Amino acid sequence: VTTGRASDVGLSDVPAWRAVDVSHLLAARGVHLVAHAVEHHLLRADATDVVEAAAARGYGVIAGAGLARGVLTGKYRHGTPADSRRASGDLVASGASRETTRAVVESLATAADGLGVHPAELALAWSLHAPGIDAVVAGSRTAAQLRVALRAGDRGPTSHAPGVGPFWDKVPNKFGDWTAAPRAPSP
Repeated sequence: VTTGRASDVGLSDVPAWRAVDVSHLLAARGVHLVAHAVEHHLLRADATDVVEAAAARGYGVIAGAGLARGVLTGKYRHGTPADSRRASGDLVASGASRETTRAVVESLATAADGLGVHPAELALAWSLHAPGIDAVVAGSRTAAQLRVALRAGDRGPTSHAPGVGPFWDKVPNKFGDWTAAPRAPSP
């Protein structure tokens, strides 16, 4: 930034007030804060302050860890796969209690079964439709995971499909109604 080689900057994992301060400091140098990445998913959706700050200052919000480091894929429902991040010790807490995590993951799996989709698709779609969230980091490691993540972009919010009602009741911070309609493109 100080050498003039960067005209746009993004931040990650800083409080909203710090991002606002940084955006003012950058603006004074002719540099734009364009995005603030924050952990945001079904188990941790407390990004209201970041979303409000971003709207006020004109930068985007990226939901990081959209699958809660794999927890929302359902792959840990019945144990820890040997090739997973959790097995290697890389998994950190999701921000929710074990009971809440278990209830949300089981309900998400039930809803996904009712819709005939992968749980990751619903979890990512939920974040994509969160008010003020502009993009989601899926963290796909394989081509199959990427295909699931990309389908989430075509899914709109869907509370009337079999199994979704009980899932929706478990979501800690819900918004909107889930329909099978695709997400409208941003202007």
